[in-house]
Amino acid sequence: MTSAAKYRVTNAYGVAALLCLLASCASTPPDPFQGVQLRLGVDPQNEAEAVQALFEQAGYRLAKRVAGIWFTAMQFDDNQGQPHAVRVVTVRGIALALDAAEGSALNPAVRYQLLDATRDLRHDTHVTTAPQSEGLLVLELRGSSEQGEQCVRPYQVSRAGVVLGQQLDLPAQQAPVCAEAAEDRDGDGRVELTAEYRVEGLPLPVVPEVKALLFANDEGGYSRKGPQAALDAYYEAETSKRNEILKQRIAQQSAVEVYRLAVELALIAHLQGRDVAAQRALLTQAFDALPKDKREADWEKALVARVDEGW
Repeated sequence: MTSAAKYRVTNAYGVAALLCLLASCASTPPDPFQGVQLRLGVDPQNEAEAVQALFEQAGYRLAKRVAGIWFTAMQFDDNQGQPHAVRVVTVRGIALALDAAEGSALNPAVRYQLLDATRDLRHDTHVTTAPQSEGLLVLELRGSSEQGEQCVRPYQVSRAGVVLGQQLDLPAQQAPVCAEAAEDRDGDGRVELTAEYRVEGLPLPVVPEVKALLFANDEGGYSRKGPQAALDAYYEAETSKRNEILKQRIAQQSAVEVYRLAVELALIAHLQGRDVAAQRALLTQAFDALPKDKREADWEKALVARVDEGW
C-alpha cells in the first residue's frame, strides 16, 4: 500500500465506546452456527448501524453492505456517486478503515470499493461449524476512472475481530502484487482470483509471466491449490493460447520470444500440478525447434535450473 492510500486500523475499543454514545450497544446475539456466543466486545450489527448513521449525517450514502459471521462491511459513496470509504466492523468496533485520497503530482488518487465475501458462509448448507476466520475482498482503484489501475485486495477477518491483509500465494522473491480480477469461475460459491505470476531473475531480456489462478480456502485466505477440474480448465486455455503464438515465433526464429513462451508453458504445467519431467519436456521441445545458431546455451541452462529448483 503506498503513502497515497489512507490505511488505518483504529483503536477498536475507543471507537466502540464513542459509537455507543450514538447508538445503544446491545447484548451480543447468538452465532448462527452451533449456538456459539460472541461474548466479548460490541455487537457488530448495532455498531455498523451507528457507523452508517454517522456517515449519512455527514452526507455520504451507503452503497453496499456485506454481512459475514464475524463482521459487517460497508461501502459509502459521496454525493457524486464516487466511492469514498470502506468500513469493516467486528466485535472490536471499526477494525478496518479505508478512505479515498486525492491525487497529487507524485501519487495517484485512490478509492475503494467493497466487492464481496470470498464465500457466503451464512447461506452455505455445507458449513456446519463456525470457521475461525472469513475472507473479504476490496477493490482498490488508482488514478482516473478512465485510465486507472484496479487491484483486488483480499482481507481475512478472524473470529476475534481482527482484520488482516492477505498475502497472495506467489513466489517470495516477487515484489508485492495484487490480484487483477475476482470471479467465481467454477460455480462453487467461492470467488477465485487471478494474479500476475512473474518469473524474475532469469537472463532473458523479457520477464515471463502467467496469470495464476488462486482459490479461497476455508480460513479466508487464497492458495494456488484448488479443484483439479477448475485448474485444468483454466490452464489448458492459457496453454492453448501460448502454443498458437509459439508456432508463429518459431517460424519467425524469434529466439527471445520462444524462450519466454517456453518458460510460461513450463510454469503453467507447474501450476497445473504436472511433474518436473513434464515441465522440462516443454522447455526442451521449444529449444529444439530453434536453429542451432539462434540458441543460447546459457539461457537454456538457467531456464532448466529454475524448473529443477521448483520455481
